[in-house]
Amino acid sequence: RLTRMARMVRLLRALPELMVLIKGLAAATRSVFFTFCLLAIIIYIFALVFVHMERAGFLSASASISRSFRSVPAAAAFLLLRGALADYAGEIERMGDFSMAMAVMLFLFVMLAALTVMNMLVGVLVDVVGVVSSVEKERMTVQWVQMKLLEMLDSTGFDDDRNQKISKAEFQALLVNPKAAKMVQEVGVDVVGLVDFADFIFKDGTEELSFSDFMALVLQLRGSNSATVKDIVDLRKFISMELQTVTGGLARIVKDDLAREMQNACS
Repeated sequence: RLTRMARMVRLLRALPELMVLIKGLAAATRSVFFTFCLLAIIIYIFALVFVHMERAGFLSASASISRSFRSVPAAAAFLLLRGALADYAGEIERMGDFSMAMAVMLFLFVMLAALTVMNMLVGVLVDVVGVVSSVEKERMTVQWVQMKLLEMLDSTGFDDDRNQKISKAEFQALLVNPKAAKMVQEVGVDVVGLVDFADFIFKDGTEELSFSDFMALVLQLRGSNSATVKDIVDLRKFISMELQTVTGGLARIVKDDLAREMQNACS
């Protein structure tokens, strides 16, 4: 038994996706439990209704069906097996004719494997397909915008020197163009904010941006992007540099004022 357990542990380590599914199943245990509780409540309510209808004579025409609703437990078993588990009712009933314990084990297996795990598989597939669809849609949109902007640069004369690089003037002229602005908006970027951001982009002696750098900048400024640790570190660095610049400027102003006051006092 210990050897078998060790083999299972090695299998889980070799297949981390299997461990993820098991952890997901464990995390969903509470929700699955209350779902089964809701199913039990629904079955119990309808079992009571069918029992009262049988006693009122609504099922007197069929003796076989009437026997299934003589009592609440019999009605609940019928609704569970023939209603919720109709595909497995025959096998469970035949197993119960030989061994009730085996029937209970088969019932638990069906509830765990056929209902829980298979429905979880459907959920995983839907989630994976949704993620892949979103990624592919995003990639196609970015490629389309990149191709159209590059064609616009070549055809409209925004790139005056034809070097496929964007200067500050070309940057502002491109974003003011309605077609280019609409394309940039389609990838989720605020065009007005991007135009106002031009002074910051070309601040540190950057005269021109390559088209790939321009697209990378546009994609970084999408409103749907989440803030990362790098963004916080860059913001902290920028604020520190600006504070140092402001502090140095104030110190020079104060120093000049003091020197001027001392000169006036001496004179």
